[in-house]
Amino acid sequence: MNKKFKIYKSRPDAEKANVLVSYPDFKFGENTDVIMTTGISTCLAITLYDLETKKGGLAHIYYAYNPLDCNPENIIDTLLTGLKQRGEISNRLESSISGAGRVTKMDILRFGIPQEIIKHKLRDYGIELIGEDLGAKVGRGVFLNCDSGLVEVHQIERGL
Repeated sequence: MNKKFKIYKSRPDAEKANVLVSYPDFKFGENTDVIMTTGISTCLAITLYDLETKKGGLAHIYYAYNPLDCNPENIIDTLLTGLKQRGEISNRLESSISGAGRVTKMDILRFGIPQEIIKHKLRDYGIELIGEDLGAKVGRGVFLNCDSGLVEVHQIERGL
């Protein structure tokens, strides 16, 4: 994995973020912004970051049902469109995916594997996947630092 994708076994510090994403939703930031979402279990957190412009987006989508712009088939397009609306973007983009914990076999049969749909879209667009933290029975908080592109995933075990 990339040095800009780090996994911690600790609670996230929400005070270091100034842009908060609930679900199902997505938000954008740039320069010194830190975008954060929590409550990632069966949900997915997807980051998209432009290395040159220092703009980024973070989406929190539910595994099973999402509004059209937040579903696995469209979320990369949604994030790309949002970045473009904030000005020029370069072709130096990178992404990460976290979540899909506590997913049952029934979920997979009913809804497919959203993270694979997202990875396929990233490959189609030539966007580098710098890291992933998928599966396991943990909750997660995810941060995207728009100044550095650092993605921090904080895994939270039940009872901590």
